[in-house]
Amino acid sequence: MDISEPRTLLRALDNDAEGEAAPKELAVLDPRTRAAALVGMLTAATGGQPTVTHAAEGIRIETVLPDDLGPAARTAVLLALAECSRYGHERVPEHTTVWAELAAPGERGRP
Repeated sequence: MDISEPRTLLRALDNDAEGEAAPKELAVLDPRTRAAALVGMLTAATGGQPTVTHAAEGIRIETVLPDDLGPAARTAVLLALAECSRYGHERVPEHTTVWAELAAPGERGRP
């Protein structure tokens, strides 16, 4: 099984022991599980260690993008961010950081 693609990895995580269960979307998992999956996806794509901040309104994940981020890794980052309630990036002269927020249960999700 090729787990280099984030969606393939999520499908693999969702399958039961026999591999018969239908894949689930990341959005139906609880926020802590979603955060753990996103941290793994961003770590694999960037080679860095994302920071995770918990707050009443949800979970925020941030990671620095390496200067030499290739097309496949960039696609993996975008796929990971697409699963979040809100996301964006911040540029400073030293680096670019991407961030993602997962809304807490009952909070407003994607616009």
